[in-house]
Amino acid sequence: MNVRVKTIIIAIIDVALAAYLFCAITVFNRTDDDNQLCAAVDVQIQDDVVDGFLDNSEIVRLMKQQKIYPVSQPMSKVDVRKIENVLEKSPFIDSVECFKTIDAGVVVKLTQRMPLIRVKRNSGDDYYIDNRGGIMPNNRNAGDMVIA
Repeated sequence: MNVRVKTIIIAIIDVALAAYLFCAITVFNRTDDDNQLCAAVDVQIQDDVVDGFLDNSEIVRLMKQQKIYPVSQPMSKVDVRKIENVLEKSPFIDSVECFKTIDAGVVVKLTQRMPLIRVKRNSGDDYYIDNRGGIMPNNRNAGDMVIA
């Protein structure tokens, strides 16, 4: 009888511990996103060695133009996937990673396409070729670029 009581007590403790862990992971770990407003956007350009193509103000301008700028929006309505998808459509961006921070901020990490050569044709075409062989439009002049 003594062994049976110990087994029942251990089973009850296991069930109680499993229920507590489940609640700790799901219920108690939620933040109140409805009341928090996005405080800041941190744009991090991973490889900003090419001057003149992308900078933080250009990314913020693009987000505002596409109406996806999250500052002053409720954190529950900030869609980081939509921000990633919109920014990846830019001809100057190679990849984007966007995520929310615990202090009501949004971080946008991106890598830009790296132009290797500028092409100016007699027909008036003016574009860049990047390190993967893709064509990038010319939106402004960049220094230190080979012109072919």
